[in-house]
Amino acid sequence: MKRRRACAAGGGVVAAFALALPAMAQSFNIDFGNTLQGPGFGSPAITYGAASGEVGTWQSINGVTASIPIILNGHNGAPTTVTITSLNTVQGFGATANGAAGGDDALLLNDALDLGSPGTQHTFTLNNLANGTYDVFIYAMAPDSASARTRVNVNGPSPGPGSQVCGGAYTGVFLAPVTHVVFDDVAISAGQMQINT
Repeated sequence: MKRRRACAAGGGVVAAFALALPAMAQSFNIDFGNTLQGPGFGSPAITYGAASGEVGTWQSINGVTASIPIILNGHNGAPTTVTITSLNTVQGFGATANGAAGGDDALLLNDALDLGSPGTQHTFTLNNLANGTYDVFIYAMAPDSASARTRVNVNGPSPGPGSQVCGGAYTGVFLAPVTHVVFDDVAISAGQMQINT
């Protein structure tokens, strides 16, 4: 069985997902957040791999409307059959108080989807994925507060067994669990993955 990689971001928010399926040419980088203007405006370069090292086109998504699927583009920028949906409507925002100093790090980390007040739970569902084993990177550092934390889980409840907490003060480098968390060996057998916050 081939190994795949998946990635995401946020912080009391969700800022980016990156799913890479290099053996099957099914790969994704998603930059959630402030794609319209201000801090974090724009997406990282195609050559930028963040903590996962997965390079390719970063798809900008400013917000997610509840239950309406968004078609994901692969690393080559072409649309695929894979979609992402959210149980809740969430909008993007940008901030620089806790953000990266500049460049692609800032484009990824200085914006995110606002998940609301502590205790609010969200589920993001990816459908039509190729079956296999994934490593999932979730970038969940709040761009506006070094004290904010985001609890996330893949294919399980959050909070719940296996969930991880992400957040803290940005130090200029990617560092788990400050800028992101990693879920290794996530098995996908029915084409679906859920990321719960």
